[in-house]
Amino acid sequence: MNSILKHTEVQSVINQTSLLNSQGKSRSKKKLDSAVLLTSLIDAFSILVIYLLVNFNDGEALIIDPNIHLPSAVQASLPTRHTVIKLVKGEIFLEDTKVNPGSLTSFLVKVQKKINKSAKNLDYSIVIQSDKSELYKNINTIVLASNHAGFSNIKFAVIQD
Repeated sequence: MNSILKHTEVQSVINQTSLLNSQGKSRSKKKLDSAVLLTSLIDAFSILVIYLLVNFNDGEALIIDPNIHLPSAVQASLPTRHTVIKLVKGEIFLEDTKVNPGSLTSFLVKVQKKINKSAKNLDYSIVIQSDKSELYKNINTIVLASNHAGFSNIKFAVIQD
């Protein structure tokens, strides 16, 4: 019985290069067939490794509020997860909790005390997410409050050009 499946099986590349189905070929031909099959597997593995290396991100994802249009910068570093202060339309949010500008320093002092107790990160920073059209005086309020609370490393979230 000549079925299409049998015909396809005989004509397939895998059947022709298979080590198990050498079809009376010499021993050196068996080694050559397996080497060809192994080479293509190594190529596929190499492509997979390169793809994963290219798509690997060393930094942590920083969630950006959809209402904030970040400014662009020529030089930027990968984001790291630290305390995030958002400035949206004049309102200040400390880790998604709305904070009165007058009490921001006291909230940041509490955060600083928690960090000092854990003592894991000696170089802890504040990340400020602000719309590029936000007023300077509002941004300066956050910077001054962070400085008064003891944070010397203040970063701004930007989009790299």
